[in-house]
Amino acid sequence: MATQKGDADKLPSVERPPLSEVVYDLKFEPLSDFKAPHFGWYWERIADEYPNIDQKTPIGWPRQGEQLDSLPVPRVWFLDGKGQTLIQIQDDRFIFNWRKTEDDNEYIRFSKLFPKFKENFSVFSEFLKEKNIGEMKLDSCELTYINHIPLGAVWESYSEIQRVLPDLSWHNHPGRFLGGLEKFLWQTEFSLSEDFGRALVKVHSGTRRIDEQPLIMLELRVSGLGEDKSLDAIWRWFDMAHEWIVNTFFDITSSEMHDYWGRRND
Repeated sequence: MATQKGDADKLPSVERPPLSEVVYDLKFEPLSDFKAPHFGWYWERIADEYPNIDQKTPIGWPRQGEQLDSLPVPRVWFLDGKGQTLIQIQDDRFIFNWRKTEDDNEYIRFSKLFPKFKENFSVFSEFLKEKNIGEMKLDSCELTYINHIPLGAVWESYSEIQRVLPDLSWHNHPGRFLGGLEKFLWQTEFSLSEDFGRALVKVHSGTRRIDEQPLIMLELRVSGLGEDKSLDAIWRWFDMAHEWIVNTFFDITSSEMHDYWGRRND
C-alpha cells in the first residue's frame, strides 16, 4: 500500500480537486425479511436530513438463482435537499454518495465525509436490529472516486492526454494516417497486498452535462475486504482504500495538472 498506517494526514492534496463523485459501498448477504414497507419506516428516521426519495432497479438484479419474472425488493435513494449527498438502500447493499451538483460546489473532504458515512450506516444498522430484520452479514466493501477533468485544464484536445496522464499518449504528428484522438477508453486492474482486494483504474472520454464540453473522466475504485469482517476492520479497510486512491491519483496524473489544481506543500 502507499502509506503506512497512521500516515493519512501526510497524504498529498490539492486545493481544487477535480472530484465529481465519491461512493462508499457496503455489500452484505440478502436480508430475506427486508420488505418494501421497511423503506418508509427507515425514512422516518432520516427524513429531516434526507427529505427526498427516488426508486431505482436494484444493482446486480437478477441475482444468481433468481427468476427474471420474480418481483425484487427495490433500491431506494434518500437525498438531501440539494441532491448532493444520498443514501442508497437495497436488501443486500448500503451505499453512501457525495456528488458535485453545481460547478462551484466544494468537495467535502474525506475527514468529514467518512464520519458521515459511518454515522449513517450506524443508524441503518440500529434500524435493522430494532425491527428484527436479521443480522447483517457483511461480504465486501468498495470505495470509488470519480474525477472530471474538463477541456482547458492544461489540455486542449484528447490528443494531449499525456499532459494529464503521462502513462498515456497519442502521437498526432503531421502526415499520420489517423487523425487526432476523438474518443478513448483505457482500463487496468491491480491486485493489492495481504488479501486487501483489487483496484481499478479507468479513464475515458466524456462530456460535461451543463455545457457538453469534453471531459477526461478518471475513475479509481478499490474493492475487497479480507477475512476479518468486523466493523473495526471495515473502517480500517476504507482508510487504506482512501490512501490507495489518493496516492494512485497523484501517481498517474501529471505535475502540470497538480500545479493547475493547486498542490499543497504542507
